[in-house]
Amino acid sequence: MDDWSKTRGFLYYHRHPFLPLTTGEIRFRVTESSDPTCFQNGTDLTRSDGALPWSLPVIRLHNYHAPIIKLLEPDIPEAILNLKTPFRKICLTFLEQPFVMRLEAACAITTVDSQLCIRKAFMPVLLPVPGHELQSTFKGKLLVRFEHAPLSEHENDTSIVVRVLQVLEPPEPLVADARLFHPIPEPGTLLKYRAFGQTRNRTFNHQLLTLLPCMTGSTPTVSTPITKPRHKLPDIQKRRTIGTLDPNRLKSCDYMDISGKASVQLKRPNSRLECKIWYNNHATKSYFPSNTQGFLYLWLKPGLPVLSAQIRFRLTSSDDPTQFEKGTDLFKDGQPWNINVLLLRRFSVLVEQLYNDGHVELIQALSRLSRTSSHRIPLCYMEQPFIYDMSSISLSLSCLLPNGIINSILYHLSTDKSRSEAPYVGRLVLRFERSTLPQHKNGNFVVLRVLKILDAIKPVNPHAKIDLPVPLVGELLVSISGRVRSFNLDKAKLIQGLRALPSLPDDEPDL
Repeated sequence: MDDWSKTRGFLYYHRHPFLPLTTGEIRFRVTESSDPTCFQNGTDLTRSDGALPWSLPVIRLHNYHAPIIKLLEPDIPEAILNLKTPFRKICLTFLEQPFVMRLEAACAITTVDSQLCIRKAFMPVLLPVPGHELQSTFKGKLLVRFEHAPLSEHENDTSIVVRVLQVLEPPEPLVADARLFHPIPEPGTLLKYRAFGQTRNRTFNHQLLTLLPCMTGSTPTVSTPITKPRHKLPDIQKRRTIGTLDPNRLKSCDYMDISGKASVQLKRPNSRLECKIWYNNHATKSYFPSNTQGFLYLWLKPGLPVLSAQIRFRLTSSDDPTQFEKGTDLFKDGQPWNINVLLLRRFSVLVEQLYNDGHVELIQALSRLSRTSSHRIPLCYMEQPFIYDMSSISLSLSCLLPNGIINSILYHLSTDKSRSEAPYVGRLVLRFERSTLPQHKNGNFVVLRVLKILDAIKPVNPHAKIDLPVPLVGELLVSISGRVRSFNLDKAKLIQGLRALPSLPDDEPDL
């Protein structure tokens, strides 16, 4: 709209029904009166260039528009509202998302993938002088979007091209031979370049773009008509549909075989919303083992805090849900493969399914958690088992409480303050316990008990003298001096979160 004095109407939340929750935005609907019945007859306020509606994306609301976040919290997962993406930069949440770009300028692009991972990459000029990626042949402004290449030579490739949706400022040559290098961009066409007497599509194969979800067939909302591509995008991989995560409601259609997959694409029935789960959530690429066949489900042990919930995979001999109780959980690195609550907030498909399954208490607890690193070890109660790598000199914990998270850190578990390197390598399963030792009788101390040794404990230097005793299963962890490693909860500020955790000493470890 040109007359800004007529910006009267309603702020509202908008999202195309087939697009991810991350594409949601606050828009302004201009209406003739304050009567809400006029909303449907109104028009959205557009940006000054007229290319796209004026908007506040939900992935940019954090720390800037707290009142709006409060209104959206019941409908949008907290993990999305807590995303911190930069202002005044191009930010994409799916491959075909329209964006405005000037021809004469390179820029930085930020992407948010289906796992809510934020990545940044450098975007060269769209129509460069050959051999000079930062020097443009034209100036002007276009509304564009990325697509998978439709040409036959790219049929089995992952090349990505750019389609012109709208010309906002007519392209003007910046160099004498501009038209010899690139055809002038026109609405509905792909960006092209000329070389050796041939005209070819300009391709962008940055890995950052290949990680974005594809929304085939979804129509972007713009203020003017857009020419749709005439090709159909390929289905990159088979999507698994989740009917429920409740083990008491499973059906044979919920059975899945994910053997040999590094990741699995999940979706809900009658929804384009998707997410991807990985066998290895943190480190290098690895694959689900052979015979990984069964059911994805919510694990929540009776009597434990709701935030101890995990998404696990139950291995079964067939697709018969009655075999669920006879099956066993998929294990990885000495513990059940799982998506804990710190990771779960990233997967909107799983969160929505849990809500539909009626786990309202869990969803509410998730929404109250502040954003923290998923690499920290989450603890919901004092005696909860966890894995400790002896090669690390520190242990980072996230104590999950009903009203939020308290991060704690412990130093020198397997060494002393005079040493910068741990003497052993290997992994243990430990748990905290309230001390019953005589020397701690009148204090508030916790100790660490060794529940399991996952890897053989080996010295870093076989020829060095090591004063630290080797940990033994069932025994308490000791220091170099031979004393039991203990922590005073009333004095140690770095572990104040442990003091707030409930104690469940009778819980049997799930190992």
